[in-house]
Amino acid sequence: MSQRKYSDEQLEVYLKRISYLLPNQDSLWSKLSHMALIVMIEGIKYMVDVGFGTNCATAPLPLQEGALATRIAPSEMRLIKDSLVECTDKSQKVWIYQVRHNPESEWLSMTCFYDMEFLPQDFELMNFATSQKRTSWFTQSFVCTRMILDAAGEEIIGQYILAGRDIKRRLHGQTEHVQALGKEEDRVKGLAEFFDMNLRANEIQGIRGMTSEIK
Repeated sequence: MSQRKYSDEQLEVYLKRISYLLPNQDSLWSKLSHMALIVMIEGIKYMVDVGFGTNCATAPLPLQEGALATRIAPSEMRLIKDSLVECTDKSQKVWIYQVRHNPESEWLSMTCFYDMEFLPQDFELMNFATSQKRTSWFTQSFVCTRMILDAAGEEIIGQYILAGRDIKRRLHGQTEHVQALGKEEDRVKGLAEFFDMNLRANEIQGIRGMTSEIK
């Protein structure tokens, strides 16, 4: 995999605050609860977001409307610009990140963001509810993903997914069940075996008493 270095004059990075599409809510969007980077290289802007779970962008995606890219073959990803159903002022357009499972399937909207920069002090305030509120998804669930590379270690061909009490493997567009998690010890072993995450004793104890603990 070729690599290229850029000087500070060629490279700029800033933060975006993101909403995601609520499941089963007919095009309603969540509160601002996710973050992505906008990386500018030689005047071209790219969205970099590797932390959005199973449907994350697997490569920098140019901020160009409709520009198509392979996510994990056969799935694809793109960015479009459109107004949100909930907005009164339809002249306000936002970037919407979309994926589809294969070239024949429909596009699914995943996240959206405004074309403006957020500062560290903005995140300090907004992250409080995301990380502390009892109704926040992030305080209720335990999710982990790991990409699977080809033999050469250059191309993403699949991913491991841990969500709730299950570990799944998605490879070349096909999903299979790998392991059921009956207790917290099973999850600790699964994290080590499939995600190369070996937790220390104090880290294992950190989930005790939380709603996301497997009992």
